[in-house]
Amino acid sequence: MRDRREVDDLGTVLGFLRALRGWSQEDLAAAAGLRQSTVSELEQGKKIPKPATRARLLAALDFSPRLVEGVRCLLCALGTAVAAGDLPAAASLDEEIEALAAEFGNLQADLARAALPLMVEDLRRRAPREPSAAQLADPARAREEAAALWRRLEPYTASQRQALVHEGEEFRGWALGERLCAESLRRTAESVVNARELAELAVLVADLLDNDEPLRSRLQGCCGVHLGNALRAGGDLEAAKAAFAQGLPLWRDGATGDRGGLLDEARVLGLEASLRRDQRLLPEALALLDRALTLDRGEERCFLLLNRAKTLEEAHAFDAAIASLQEALPLLAEGHDPRLLWIARFNLLELLEHAGCLDEAEPLVAEVAELAPRYAAKLDRIRVRWLAGRIAAARGRADEALALLREVRAGFAAEKIPYDTALVTLELAALLAERGATAEVKTLARQLAPVFRALGVGREMLASLALFQRAAEQEVVTAALARRLAEELRRVVRAPASSRCELPA
Repeated sequence: MRDRREVDDLGTVLGFLRALRGWSQEDLAAAAGLRQSTVSELEQGKKIPKPATRARLLAALDFSPRLVEGVRCLLCALGTAVAAGDLPAAASLDEEIEALAAEFGNLQADLARAALPLMVEDLRRRAPREPSAAQLADPARAREEAAALWRRLEPYTASQRQALVHEGEEFRGWALGERLCAESLRRTAESVVNARELAELAVLVADLLDNDEPLRSRLQGCCGVHLGNALRAGGDLEAAKAAFAQGLPLWRDGATGDRGGLLDEARVLGLEASLRRDQRLLPEALALLDRALTLDRGEERCFLLLNRAKTLEEAHAFDAAIASLQEALPLLAEGHDPRLLWIARFNLLELLEHAGCLDEAEPLVAEVAELAPRYAAKLDRIRVRWLAGRIAAARGRADEALALLREVRAGFAAEKIPYDTALVTLELAALLAERGATAEVKTLARQLAPVFRALGVGREMLASLALFQRAAEQEVVTAALARRLAEELRRVVRAPASSRCELPA
């Protein structure tokens, strides 16, 4: 009988050559006329192949015997190094590759350079691993390893990352789950799809955690809450509610497993507060944020303050929201993403305009507009012009305001964003009504019907629109009527994610 090392060598050879062909295990099994489970067991070293099976596999892969032997020899050399405790460190890996490649001659040098890193990774994966609970004794080291693991996973697609986590035990640790949660949170403002995919990967890491049950429950809860946050940011409140309903009990049940409080409770409370805010449960959201700020160890304070500012804004407590945002801005300036700092400044500008603090808001318009080409997305730049138009209108600069609002309306219409198109149309109609420009108001009123239909508003909202349109047709519409319809729209229709400069909170 062959020894275990020969079985392992064959598994790694098969795995590498299969990857070189770009095949899955299913592809190789089909080409060789075998079951996928057989290929899986061989690659994992769990099964010894019969000579005929080995021949069928190698024939299906269709590599020359010399190349196959080159891979096997590389593995043997590397296995000897591992047995002696000389597994190459990442820093010296290039030298090891070149040294071993040279041993096999020019013909196999390229193969050796390609094969060795994969074999090192395979051997590292097979090495004994500390259980997740043991990682808690040295969290700094665990987080460094998690950062390296994330760098390995990052270049792959979502499905490839899932496959790698399933196959590799090194990906099963609390620190990687924590890192993936942080990455999901960071991506929320950029792509809710990416944020959800990373949170789903974090959930998988938590589900595969070893037998430390309280810690696994704690991590599952943490990852589930981050998945709920990604779903919330994408506008799927029902799915977000379900994810939180599943995650929060797991989080609470696993409290004894999080020795040292490594998974930050303040963040979990802050994310729950975001959900409550979007569910319009504002008092509950503010209570959660106050509790989170009390528990915060410093890492989450900035995001908690941003969250609190948004919640207070939706409660129309503009002065308190401004104070919370102003407290967060210096923290954001200390090493955070410059775009995040820009968004916070924009939100402060918007709050100042809402609160009627025009003397403070107007100088900030120029600063935010100047930085917009570097840090703002296209829609964000349109919103800066919108705020500038509102402030010009409030200052009595009607011509400037009309020019800006017409430009903004055209921008939102071109981007097919009905909610913002409807609001700016009504603001423009109000200014035109004050000027007695009844013909243009009539045209704008006629153009609102398809926009409201695109929003899917109910009968009452459509009745209010019909009243506004009749007044416009009769040339008796007033600015107050236009502004009242805009306020009703804001109250009835929740602004979609595309209508906000979204912060991770």
